Amino acid sequence: MRRAYFGGGVSDQSVRDYCGTIDWDHTTAIARTGPYCPEAIALVVSLLSNDACAELSIACPLLCDQRPIIAALLDLAIEIGALQYRTLIVNREFANPELLSLLRDSDLTRSDCETVEINLADGHSRTAAC
Repeated sequence: MRRAYFGGGVSDQSVRDYCGTIDWDHTTAIARTGPYCPEAIALVVSLLSNDACAELSIACPLLCDQRPIIAALLDLAIEIGALQYRTLIVNREFANPELLSLLRDSDLTRSDCETVEINLADGHSRTAAC
């Protein structure tokens, strides 16, 4: 899981240090587990500069077809995020490729932007202003 989330091998101490810095008052973790291990995790982190927005990230280390797993976590993140936020932001540079694929399939994104904005009030995805 850590390789999928952090983009490479990370030591136990680095993970502990990272987790120690998480502001759990402004972070929601949504996890999916399988019979043997955690399968994927989504983090919704409030953007403190704009409390109506949150950043969404999803990691899935499985080697199988991740699309249904990522789709289920995206749906949950949208449901949970809509309780508190108007917008979820996905950073293209760090995003899971399957998540970007799901958002791209909505025909509401452009490839020239750094972020994708999910408008929770309307239930639609759209590209953020570049």
